[in-house]
Amino acid sequence: FFIGGEVDVKDLRKAYPKQVGIKVTKDGVLEEITSCWSKREDNGKVGHPIDCPEFIMKGYRNNVCKKGKCRKTVKVAKLGQCSL
Repeated sequence: FFIGGEVDVKDLRKAYPKQVGIKVTKDGVLEEITSCWSKREDNGKVGHPIDCPEFIMKGYRNNVCKKGKCRKTVKVAKLGQCSL
């Protein structure tokens, strides 16, 4: 994918080893990707990537799908570009 263009949501998800949340603006511009990580039991620090739990995948941090309809692509804004 490239900045200023569009990326297929499936390809974006494939770029991560585990399930992530994808948040987009109302116009379909990529706003945030939420990745989830385990917590190490020995020291409480960040461990390894894990699939994001249901409350992330069904919450506002994963709005690429709404009411059973999923976007096929998302727009990638230029660095510093705002959407109105």
